[in-house]
Amino acid sequence: MIKISIVIPVYNASKYLRATLDSVYNQTYTHWEALLIDDGSKDKSSSICDEYAQKDNRFRVIHKENGGVSSARNIGISMAAGEYLCFLDSDDQMKPNHFEIGLSKIGDADLLIFGFERWNCRTDVRSLPDSTIVGKEQCHDFLYDLKENPYTSEFFCFPWNKLYKRSIIVNNNISFPTDISFREDEIFGYRYIPYINKIVTISHVLVDYNDAPSGLSANRLKPEKSIPLAHHLIEQTKCDNSDKSKTILFFRAMTYLIDAVINTKSFAKKKKIIESMIQIYSDREFEFDKNHVIGKSRHLLIKALANKSIISIYALSLYTSLRYYFRVYIKGDKELKRWGTNV
Repeated sequence: MIKISIVIPVYNASKYLRATLDSVYNQTYTHWEALLIDDGSKDKSSSICDEYAQKDNRFRVIHKENGGVSSARNIGISMAAGEYLCFLDSDDQMKPNHFEIGLSKIGDADLLIFGFERWNCRTDVRSLPDSTIVGKEQCHDFLYDLKENPYTSEFFCFPWNKLYKRSIIVNNNISFPTDISFREDEIFGYRYIPYINKIVTISHVLVDYNDAPSGLSANRLKPEKSIPLAHHLIEQTKCDNSDKSKTILFFRAMTYLIDAVINTKSFAKKKKIIESMIQIYSDREFEFDKNHVIGKSRHLLIKALANKSIISIYALSLYTSLRYYFRVYIKGDKELKRWGTNV
């Protein structure tokens, strides 16, 4: 019986792919399958995938037309047979005991979170302390707090530093969104949260993460990406989440929409985005958790939304833009420059 399935989307990754697949091949735990989803690669990646499948039938290759990383991961999910599911990017590597430790630690938990070592652009080791969180509300609060804390946010966003129960994903039709190409990992995480009743975190470092510049570094996020991302977050406020969780989701969505206002040139288009923000506020079906309406900006935003004040919201977008400029170019905040105003 296959205990664990690993999904690896592959696109033009020949530079790192052999090292990635070798790290899977060399696992100390042997009852695994690796689903290599070749997403229309134009380099030697396709032949490398076939080579490993010929060498070891635990590697299964699916060649498809290019459709993006989300479509590739979704195909992998649909074909996986393991009790547990994990992900790996085609330029990252697994520690040799990744599967062995992960399976020994997850127990009856619905989610396991582990550490990673970062290399290339940044070099460091990131891990959480060993802990067990039990109870639906407690798990939800833990994950949302993890995401909201800038020092731990990465542990929420990535899918490759976790071990999932495949049954939860399959039974609840959880998938990666294919209509966005930025922070789709984050949406997958939010979609998984409502079904979690127990989480285990371990301090073990099980992945070597290739932190190569993404091409988004120091670039403003285009509205055609930030707007649909915001709407995905708003959809999650309609799921089985606490008011605290919904408050966090609401303000994260508003962050992306403010970002879209900033990066839109036409005032008529800015006005249309702001009107959509007011409509979202009016249509919400939950009360804000007052403990998470943190900071002057959020209080001002709620007041402006409640008053349907387009000018006030526009002024807040100008304030956000000026604050970004101050932090990046005067205070020298390199991390903010790397990710843009949408952090």
